[in-house]
Amino acid sequence: MINNHDEYKNIDDTLSKSIELNNLNSTFDDHDESNSTRPLLNNSNDDEQSPYEEVAVNISNKDDPTMLCLTFRSVFIGILLTCLMSFTAQFFAYRTSPLDINIGLIILLGYMLGEFISKILPEKL
Repeated sequence: MINNHDEYKNIDDTLSKSIELNNLNSTFDDHDESNSTRPLLNNSNDDEQSPYEEVAVNISNKDDPTMLCLTFRSVFIGILLTCLMSFTAQFFAYRTSPLDINIGLIILLGYMLGEFISKILPEKL
């Protein structure tokens, strides 16, 4: 019968040695000043451009890292629509024919609310 304990010990030893070698030969240790001015992400891939002309003209395939996605407006609209939808779902749940609001309608309502709030709120608080 083979002693499994010795076999597992050998596997553990070889794995720990390979992990140590990988940590010593890290590619992050080599700091090149010429690479520090390059952008972190290559976000201008022309292969991912939309084949539809209308989409390609209006929507860029480049990511803008300066654009904020978690703002007061997005959090406010998200909480407001969540409360509104949960109230209507609970209120109409016990009817014989409950009111069912499509999520597409809520997305459009959220977009219109966002555009409206962007007009009335100042740029910076």
